[in-house]
Amino acid sequence: MHDLLPHLISVGAWAGAAALLYAYVLVSRGNLAGDSLKYQALNISGSVLLMINCAFTGAWPSVIANFFYLVVGINILLTVKRSYITRLLRRRAAGMHLRLRRPGTAPIPAMAPAETV
Repeated sequence: MHDLLPHLISVGAWAGAAALLYAYVLVSRGNLAGDSLKYQALNISGSVLLMINCAFTGAWPSVIANFFYLVVGINILLTVKRSYITRLLRRRAAGMHLRLRRPGTAPIPAMAPAETV
């Protein structure tokens, strides 16, 4: 088992490098958006696999570089997720507003603030 670990880490590093290269090619050709879930998943998994290999071999500058690459990928992923949830909630609210309207009636006007006497 002890002899197997370096080989597994090496294979993981090659898979990580392939994932990063594949993501780059897809975005460069326009087949994938830079803020898509697939692109971010490829970047995050690739950087994690490379970071493990670099830490195992003691290449600490590369570990740090891949760590920041990972942080950027997670940040973009969370930003895209928040944007998606916001759009989804707006669509649901608009759909709810339309369902509350009776067919053939005008839209419900916004309520004016009550006057104080």
